[in-house]
Amino acid sequence: MRNSLKPIIAPGFLGISIPIALGLFLWIVGHFFYLYSFPDEIPWLISLFPISTLVGELICFSVTLIIGFILTHLIEQFSIIRTRTLLPAFFFVFLMSTNPALHLAQSGLIGALILLLAVGQFLPMYQDKKAVQCAFNVMFILSVGSFIVVELALFIPVFLIGFSIYQSFSFRTISASLIGLIAPIFVIFSGFYLWSNVQILIQYFLKGWHFQFFFPLEIRTFIYFSLLVIIFFISTLNFMVDSHQEKIRTRRTLQFFIFLFFVSAILLLFKGNNWTQIAPMASIFLVSLISHFFSLEAGRFSLIVFWILILSSLVYFIHLLFFTP
Repeated sequence: MRNSLKPIIAPGFLGISIPIALGLFLWIVGHFFYLYSFPDEIPWLISLFPISTLVGELICFSVTLIIGFILTHLIEQFSIIRTRTLLPAFFFVFLMSTNPALHLAQSGLIGALILLLAVGQFLPMYQDKKAVQCAFNVMFILSVGSFIVVELALFIPVFLIGFSIYQSFSFRTISASLIGLIAPIFVIFSGFYLWSNVQILIQYFLKGWHFQFFFPLEIRTFIYFSLLVIIFFISTLNFMVDSHQEKIRTRRTLQFFIFLFFVSAILLLFKGNNWTQIAPMASIFLVSLISHFFSLEAGRFSLIVFWILILSSLVYFIHLLFFTP
């Protein structure tokens, strides 16, 4: 059966331009009509992404586009989806655009970009127990990134488990990982000790490790997030049923992405009002799985689920802007 989403999966130039223009439009509308509540952000990021200014939001939108297209490139390069598709970029930009609370999620976007770079270094490691350069790069990126977005430190043990999933766990890769992890810590702490105050760095880390349970949620947010989780489970179930059609490497990659999504989702639940710092990271793995589903599943059911996702996201966006007391 022909996939009825084909014009969206593999669009031409006009098909690419329309989603970008739609995302930009939603971003601009959100700037004028949404009342932002700003969680604790990184001071130097605030100066880089000016808060509550249209320029700052356009910079965040540009970073969102970059993340979306890097994700699409990685999925195509490593054949995670068996057909060429732009759905990962489309879904990432669309979901970020229809949630105005994420339009100025500076640390969340930077964290998602750093995490995606680590994923890009991880993917070539499949069944390579001598991939010391990639192992070093993964941990080096996460270690440096943890000094920018503290929550990235929680992904360090997750990627070590990923080495096992990818059958690249060995003395060499673990040794390279430890060197990549420790080297930035040693250099940065030494620098603060010699030219500044180590207490500043320690206080910054302690502040980042503050946890607060996410609930209670507004009913509209609870319904929308529940819908996203349901669609993720539909996509995961479809992958599990049809996993025999995938290469072993693809199966292990998607299993690792599912694991990363659950870790991100659990972390999001315990960030309270600062959930926007984690949502872009979780979105990377959410859109990877749902893009796999919509790109390969042809039929009326996938089309219905697709439009439910699109329309509910737009309704949620409009409700936040115009029906918030």
